[in-house]
Amino acid sequence: MIPTRSIVARKNPLGVAKAFQRAFSRADTSVRLVIKSHGTQADDAHQRNLTALIAGWTNIELLHRTFDEEAFHSLSSSIDCYVSLHRSEGFGLNILKFILQGTPTIATTYSGSMDFMRHLPQTLLDNLGVKWAPKVLDEDAGPYPAGNRWSEPSVEDAARAMRYAKANQAAVKAVAKRAAKAVFSKFSSKARGAEQAARLNEIAKGLAAKPWEMKPRPEDCYWAQNRDLRNAFVGAALHVQTLKNHWEGGGRREGRSQSC
Repeated sequence: MIPTRSIVARKNPLGVAKAFQRAFSRADTSVRLVIKSHGTQADDAHQRNLTALIAGWTNIELLHRTFDEEAFHSLSSSIDCYVSLHRSEGFGLNILKFILQGTPTIATTYSGSMDFMRHLPQTLLDNLGVKWAPKVLDEDAGPYPAGNRWSEPSVEDAARAMRYAKANQAAVKAVAKRAAKAVFSKFSSKARGAEQAARLNEIAKGLAAKPWEMKPRPEDCYWAQNRDLRNAFVGAALHVQTLKNHWEGGGRREGRSQSC
């Protein structure tokens, strides 16, 4: 299911079609791949490539239109397996939707969707997760400039996952149903709300504490007092052990301050 405004190359329907063609023959009527897209910003080049790739494959169908809620629910509830060979994902809402409804889901084990996919049973990840390799963009892809990186899902491994899902339908569906409950317990609005409330309460308690009870660490002062360190260690690089090593490796000898 591909919103064309989301950059078709990132969603990678060509990869899905190629994997299906590796996994099954064009004469196999026991399987069917439906590639659903919607939106008005269609990528003509990708659409032509995809149409050419599946020519003669009567068990692959392209649907490019917007469904109302009832039609979309009918389609999504009728499938045996959902496939996402994305090259990157911000969150992966469709992936999460199908996982939560207990649909076996084949997906690239990369990017934002791993925030929740990592909570799936390991057997499900091993059998339906798709391996990938880093890929450097050799040309611009929408807002993603050349030189940036995303993933290149393995077509061979995706084909393996498709064959596995078909050959073990009952077992895979049973595990997917159990996995849906486990993921829901962590990502429902109630669960996420409770986690956020706990963190906000923790912050509120810290803000209410008396200033002399909130003593800064020597490493915090060391960083704050030295402009070159503030420039060098920012964001993820601002780590207590890194600053300790810097102090012991030369800062103390140079007479730098660790006091606020």
